[in-house]
Amino acid sequence: DVTNCGPGRLSLQVKEVDGVSYRWYFVDADGNRGEFTDETEATYTDTFEESTSLMVTATENGCESDETIINVTIFDIPSQPDPQYVVQCGTGLVTFDIPQIANAEFYNWYDENNQEKLEDASEEEGFQIEVSEARTYNFYVASVSANDCESERRIVTAEIFTIPAKPELESQSNTCEPEGMVNATVQA
Repeated sequence: DVTNCGPGRLSLQVKEVDGVSYRWYFVDADGNRGEFTDETEATYTDTFEESTSLMVTATENGCESDETIINVTIFDIPSQPDPQYVVQCGTGLVTFDIPQIANAEFYNWYDENNQEKLEDASEEEGFQIEVSEARTYNFYVASVSANDCESERRIVTAEIFTIPAKPELESQSNTCEPEGMVNATVQA
């Protein structure tokens, strides 16, 4: 049997035997041999939009074998996730949240180059990562179905800003007057 995530062009192949030709048939609604596909090679290639079944037989010297059934299952691909843009003051732990997506069982998170899957990433609706510098971070996330079909990846951005230093008292003046004014200069 053959499975595929979403519609696509697939090749079905049986073991080729010298001197033997093959006949590929669609399976009809009753599960019987249906329409002949005109394919006589050991490989049958077609675009499959939905799940279906085919039968293949071997023929030699005018004799045709019993059929082998090949089931082609096309799984749905979940929708892309819709991650939330994150703005945070200060480095440390950053949390990304994703609203639940229909048909998504979990999420795969990828690095800033959209290449490597982040091993420490949570596969649930949220993702946390430690960041050590103030800058813009871009990660990628994809929804994954129960059949392990992954959606297209979507970028998620975190803008991390530096927290300014707390003000320091630069100078002060004292007064002994009961109603006097004290001047202090604060350095930002």
